[in-house]
Amino acid sequence: MSEHWQREQWQRRYGSRLRVGENCALPGDLRVEIEDGGLVVLGDRVEVRPGTMIQAGRGAAVVVGDDAVIGENTFLSAMAGIRVGCGAAIGKGCEIRDHSHCTAAPIVIESGAVLSCRRP
Repeated sequence: MSEHWQREQWQRRYGSRLRVGENCALPGDLRVEIEDGGLVVLGDRVEVRPGTMIQAGRGAAVVVGDDAVIGENTFLSAMAGIRVGCGAAIGKGCEIRDHSHCTAAPIVIESGAVLSCRRP
């Protein structure tokens, strides 16, 4: 699936709840789920690697700043909010959730931060 076709499909489905900046590199298998009242924003030049899923629950926002990189097979799930700063990098296989079964609190990953997932 081409990135252009994918963006058109998302735009029809999510409308203004999904904003994608200029010159982003998005894989064909990127999965996005946005509930009513949720928001996903990908800034300019964001690179997302294959196998990634981004979820924004009702009233929550996932905001990824300009020039950020999200590694392959990464999972972002927000019920309160997740903000990834400009130039931050999230390594492959990371799971970032701002919620448990009964509570939620926003997560902020500062600009330039690097997160990685160490596998045994």
